[in-house]
Amino acid sequence: MTLMNKTLFFPLIKICSLGFLFLFPTLLLSQVNSFHFIQSDPISILDSIENQYGIDFNYDHSILEIDQTYSFGVSGTSEEVLQVLSSMLKVKAIQLDDQVFVLQRLEEGTVVQMEPPIISGRVVDEFQKGMVAARISIPMLGLYEETDLNGNFAFRCFLAGDEEIQFSYLGYETFSLRSNQCIASAKVISLKPKNHLLGEIIIQQKRPVSETELLNQQSNINTKDVLAAGTVENDGLALSQQIVGVYNATESMNDIQIRGGSPGQNQLSVNGIRLFQTSLYYGKVASVNPLMTDLISVNKNGAASNRAGGASSIELNTSLEQDSTITGTWHTNLLFTNAGLKVPLFKGKLQAKIAYRRSINDFIKSRYAQNFFDNSFQFGSFPNTFFYKELYNLDWLSVETNFGFQDLSCSFLFKPNDRWQIQLNTLQVKNGFSFLEIGEFLDAPRAEVLNISNGGVNLAADYFWNPCWKTSASFSRSSYAYNGARITNYLVPSRNRVRLRTNEVNHLSFRLDQVYKKGPMQTSFGLALDFWKVGLEDFSVEQGVRELFDVEGGEGVEQGIYIDQVYTLDRWKFQAGLRYSTFNLTLPGVNFLEPRVHVSFVPTEKITLHGHYGQYHQVISRFNEFTELQAENSFWYLVDESAETEDWRPVITTEQASLGFVWKDQAIETSVDFYQKNTGLLWTSAFDYNYEENPYFFVESRVKGMELSLGYQKNNWSFLNTYNWMQDRLVDQLGQSFNSPYFQPLRIGMQVSFQKENLHASLSWNFASGRYYSEPEDFEIITNPDGTVSSYSTLFSELNNVQGPNYKRMDLSLKYNLPVKSKTKFALSGSIINLMNRANITRLMYFTDFTKEPVATSLFQRKGLPFTPNIALDISF
Repeated sequence: MTLMNKTLFFPLIKICSLGFLFLFPTLLLSQVNSFHFIQSDPISILDSIENQYGIDFNYDHSILEIDQTYSFGVSGTSEEVLQVLSSMLKVKAIQLDDQVFVLQRLEEGTVVQMEPPIISGRVVDEFQKGMVAARISIPMLGLYEETDLNGNFAFRCFLAGDEEIQFSYLGYETFSLRSNQCIASAKVISLKPKNHLLGEIIIQQKRPVSETELLNQQSNINTKDVLAAGTVENDGLALSQQIVGVYNATESMNDIQIRGGSPGQNQLSVNGIRLFQTSLYYGKVASVNPLMTDLISVNKNGAASNRAGGASSIELNTSLEQDSTITGTWHTNLLFTNAGLKVPLFKGKLQAKIAYRRSINDFIKSRYAQNFFDNSFQFGSFPNTFFYKELYNLDWLSVETNFGFQDLSCSFLFKPNDRWQIQLNTLQVKNGFSFLEIGEFLDAPRAEVLNISNGGVNLAADYFWNPCWKTSASFSRSSYAYNGARITNYLVPSRNRVRLRTNEVNHLSFRLDQVYKKGPMQTSFGLALDFWKVGLEDFSVEQGVRELFDVEGGEGVEQGIYIDQVYTLDRWKFQAGLRYSTFNLTLPGVNFLEPRVHVSFVPTEKITLHGHYGQYHQVISRFNEFTELQAENSFWYLVDESAETEDWRPVITTEQASLGFVWKDQAIETSVDFYQKNTGLLWTSAFDYNYEENPYFFVESRVKGMELSLGYQKNNWSFLNTYNWMQDRLVDQLGQSFNSPYFQPLRIGMQVSFQKENLHASLSWNFASGRYYSEPEDFEIITNPDGTVSSYSTLFSELNNVQGPNYKRMDLSLKYNLPVKSKTKFALSGSIINLMNRANITRLMYFTDFTKEPVATSLFQRKGLPFTPNIALDISF
């Protein structure tokens, strides 16, 4: 019935005002139904009641709180259902005939017919101690509450008789009660330890940036409930940047930073497989299939002693749980298509999840994909046609480009019984690029081909001796291969020259851990072995003759043992550990003894204070060789000890400390962190702008900063505002101090998300201070004895002494689930990167400009993505 028709009945309200409340025909009184409403608006609730009972409600929208949403359940006769409905919506119903009711707003002071019942009790552990922040959830309504510091809970809610209330706590078995059992009286719920959750704690919530573990070591994101602005898929590395302190300066996944420093310091992995090439397609697309990323763990404050690697990390994980249903997903956008399948086998004991992704550039030449391509290859020996014209004014020369990528990911979880849990994960990522110069005046046209692969396998097994003791063992193999070929005069095979570069990295890792937890104490200890092998070969072939330019290689073995202790006492939680490592390629006698301490204190129910200190080392030593493509394809790899200096070692060491607090009150959450991070001698071209300016050998990185986040989530809205203030200085061996080229003193992020029924919208605005770059003092032309030019050199008196322009960008994403009444679900998505089409500068550098007469330097400004729209279709069953 339309709003106009409904408002025609309003004059009848005065005539019927003395009628009985809720008069129902005999047929309706005999019906017993259950209703479950999750974040439903008043009109949708009324429509559901109308459809179920075949009745009409006549009302004006003004009597309802249209913007309010409700989550509740109700079951019983139609009279009981309508009584609850009247109480929830604060209206009264007057019956006009057998199937027509007029709704009227309750007057001020009117007593509500029914109050929601109080559901209360206490959750305790096996020692009858109250459990803080235990979760009480009602899955059918999407509602949850948490216990207080003493384990008590109390909330009001209408519930249907068939609704289930679940009591859960990380590491404990979930306990369930029917709603009528829990309402009857206050309950003491005793949870038992869960055999297979003694290890690392992971918390999943609905917040865009989820709740943090009590020690605040990790921030975790559950990707199913997050839509990052500017994306149409749940790309793991894009979602991780919603956390304060995680960002990139160049719009490339390869340049993700965590609390400053070099991007190469951050350890990235997917299901235990190391990622050496973090960007699948040199832009904002990660090398992990979005369908396989269910949970993202971001570690900013330093890992516990059982973890090796750097002081910060991003882990992308696939979660598999026992399920009896087959589910599938198909995703297609303007860049790639994606298919995934989750299948239970052997009566649910084996869970399998497989996903395949492939670029569609061969079929669709979209502006979306081309914008990413242009953004990555703006400057180099083979820029695209646009930059040939912009930099060199060469209208007659053009470049044909082709690119593509694909990946295959698999995860298997096998639980033969209550004691064993075995998980196998595999990943294989491949991508390729080719360039072809075209121009009528070219004497020797050039082409270049680049193929990169990254992947591996991870096998992990857990055995539970008893509810307190678990043994874990894992093996992982991660590999990277880079193969590039540059062909000169490719049109004449007999005269062409082929330059080939190959680079391979192989990493094997073995872990054995023991975890014992009883009462307030948890003890972990274990050992690890890491084997590294790398190789680099650079040569050319011309007319069958092979000329070798460079061959390098190295093998390393790292051995480590650790012990870690966690103790919980009332409002305090302590974690202290020690890790000892040896590495055969370091200088003689140089081993690593790394203490790590984490402390948190909960003075009130709303406030958590935390502090962290740790020392870490990481096997990252060298940047990839210079590539003609000048793309974002840098990574770190192990090399043998060959530098002519006593300071050389193929690892870096970091000392890090932080203090902070979290304040949370219902829908509002605020966090503040102060941190300091000092990294030892770095030899890295990641701080280099081009091969003419390379002063960053053996520099120390000294970072200090503050992070502030303000979050709000209620009903359909969520809001997150993040601030990063930072100082990032480099100090060379002569004691000279200068700004890091990745340094941006201030970064601000604002993210707003709205979700109602089938619509999900997300909008973000990001601001960053300009990066620093070096302004040349002079330009030198070096000549040979005969007076001919030998080379050109740009001279710098100061390093990173000029700041570039500020960065501002607004992104938008929309997703709409089509209201199709079938098991197959459809969703349409759209996104826009750089909604305001702002011309952002992400990098500035001076280069030798051969178009000038005489040859001199020019400033190159690398531009960010322009207005870049994308659309997508999702199908799931």
